Amino acid sequence: MKVSKNSGKRGGFTLAEILFATALMAFGMSIFISSLVMSTEATYTARNALLGMNYARMEIEKAKTYAYGDPFLSPGTYSISNTLYSGQRVISAVGAVTNRMKLITVRVNWLNPELNVSTNVVFSTLIASCMH
Repeated sequence: MKVSKNSGKRGGFTLAEILFATALMAFGMSIFISSLVMSTEATYTARNALLGMNYARMEIEKAKTYAYGDPFLSPGTYSISNTLYSGQRVISAVGAVTNRMKLITVRVNWLNPELNVSTNVVFSTLIASCMH
């Protein structure tokens, strides 16, 4: 009597194959999760940078709405802040002879709490007085 090859054996995977597949899947999932965390941090950092730049631009545009002789544009260093950002608005006279221009520099700082990194952005503009 002939015995067939498959008699006594059951079909399926060996323990080694199952362990290898599980390890491979765990490795793939860990790579996926770490890339997800990194992309979330990058998105958070980019969002804060964009908001910081917009806040600095807003301060520059606000300064441009004042007349040249307005006390808001008096030379000096002024603190600026809101709930997320802090910084300085520095106004200085430019032009030793005529003193007809003012340089406005806005520096905005913020802290990324997840990375514990401080970041800043600086914008500058010139405002000239009108000669009559």
